[in-house]
Amino acid sequence: MNFFRLIIIGLLVLTLPLACASNPPQRSNKPAVEQAVPPNANEIPYVSMTPELMYKVLVAEIARQRGEMDISKKEYDDIARKTRDPRIIEMAARVAFLAQDQEMAMRNAKLWVEIAPEDLEARKLISLLLIRNGKTLESVAHLEKLTKEFWGENLPGFIAIARLLGAEKDAQVAYQVMKQLVAKNPGLVEAQFALSDAARRAEDFNNSFIAIDKVLAAKPDWQEAIIFKARLLQAQGKANEAVAYLEKNVTQQPENINLRVTFARLLLEVKQYEKARQQFKKIADMAPDNADIIFAIGGLSMEVKQYDEAEIYLKKLLELNQKMGSANFYLGQIAEQRSKWEEAIKWFGAVEQGEHYLIAQIRIALIHGQQKQPAKAHEHLDKIEVSGKEQKVRIHIAHGEIFRQAKEYRQEFDAYQKGLKEFPGDMDLIYMRALSHERLGDLAGVEKDLRDIIQREPENAAALNALGYTLADRTKRFDEAHQFIKKALELKPDDPAIMDSMGWVLYRLGNLAEAEKYLRKAMDINDDPEIAAHLGEVLWQIGNQQAAKDVWDKARKSAPENEVLQGVMHKFGQM
Repeated sequence: MNFFRLIIIGLLVLTLPLACASNPPQRSNKPAVEQAVPPNANEIPYVSMTPELMYKVLVAEIARQRGEMDISKKEYDDIARKTRDPRIIEMAARVAFLAQDQEMAMRNAKLWVEIAPEDLEARKLISLLLIRNGKTLESVAHLEKLTKEFWGENLPGFIAIARLLGAEKDAQVAYQVMKQLVAKNPGLVEAQFALSDAARRAEDFNNSFIAIDKVLAAKPDWQEAIIFKARLLQAQGKANEAVAYLEKNVTQQPENINLRVTFARLLLEVKQYEKARQQFKKIADMAPDNADIIFAIGGLSMEVKQYDEAEIYLKKLLELNQKMGSANFYLGQIAEQRSKWEEAIKWFGAVEQGEHYLIAQIRIALIHGQQKQPAKAHEHLDKIEVSGKEQKVRIHIAHGEIFRQAKEYRQEFDAYQKGLKEFPGDMDLIYMRALSHERLGDLAGVEKDLRDIIQREPENAAALNALGYTLADRTKRFDEAHQFIKKALELKPDDPAIMDSMGWVLYRLGNLAEAEKYLRKAMDINDDPEIAAHLGEVLWQIGNQQAAKDVWDKARKSAPENEVLQGVMHKFGQM
């Protein structure tokens, strides 16, 4: 600490009035664990005292600010016992708490409660310390006093206790404390709510349901309890039950916007996008200028490919001058989906610095590449202002992608090599180089790069899948390929690309029925033309040629230039 600042603090201490000791500061309602550090580290709770004690306070506080907790705790402990001032005692308790000296913290916490029995923070801290020292019965007595005298026997009181106990690392101990506390108030609905939450934290789901059902039997329309039960069902893997339960309650309380928002978000989480979109539209009618809701509808409309409607909501965000970067970015994506290239460039160009800026600029370059203007695309990439390794790597990858679009595979490979010279060992660049090796027909290079990634990141699902698919598609090492893809699917069971790989390797192994199952599941998630190519081939080999033709024809309408699809159709005489 600056020497002159030390002198000034000392002068301030000397001039503090005697009345200071009788005017304790307002207490916070935060849990004790959140208040372990004093609210303002620069405010030292000095009182009128002897020069010797003032000097000890300065030593204690300077040591605390420097992180020398052993010195600080000893000085504050000594001053607390000599002054019995509640603010000094509080500091002694909290500093000992931070220094993990449980005995000293407990001694000062007890003294704090003795000197200031009505102090909320004192009761909270001693309760926490007692729990951590296994003295749960003693903690219950203090917690009970908190609920009755400070908060009252109602929801805020018990929820505050639940939050305090929630800070305790041992959820089982916290649950036992809450059970003892609630046992003294078994008929109190709010107490049962808090008990249900504590049981959930301790993973006693059966008793958590029992307690929340007691709450809902007494207060069936209680919003917080309804939402809690829905989340409890979801946590138990009963997502469909949670959806049905919330849907019933939303129907019963159609004007309750909080319930409807929770319902809509749950639908999103279970990937029922169209139903979620309809709920958000109803919410938008209830809160027409809520930018978050409007943005959610726009995004969901894009997810279900309702681009006209998405455009309406995204443009409304622009009118409200809200979420401008995101709105412009997604409008660019819509224009790109419609092959309106100039319009897409306009929207992407309107995205200013922020979350979507870099990818918007890269999209502009890729559009130039798609329009057979590779020189313009590379020039645009070189003009983008980037900083940091991650952004620079993405630019190298974008250069490679533009070369790939132009089928200039050697230049694509060189782009990744250039990036790796700048950032040796970068996993993303190695992965892209592996894919480039495949396009150059260098299977040994593919395998070497992908195995390098897997050796460093054994749970890299993308690399596992890429290696497995390459072995299944380009070699006869089908069993080995199956093992790589199986592990990738265990890591990402809902990834359609990995499902496609599994279907393909099973087909190569001769298991056509299982192959069809995986490929149909992948198509249900993502109607990608390459998945369609694989599914059609399996159907053809099974003997269902008409179904194969239907799959191929549908895919060809949406992706007429896809080379994999064209190759398979040509193979079976359908081109």
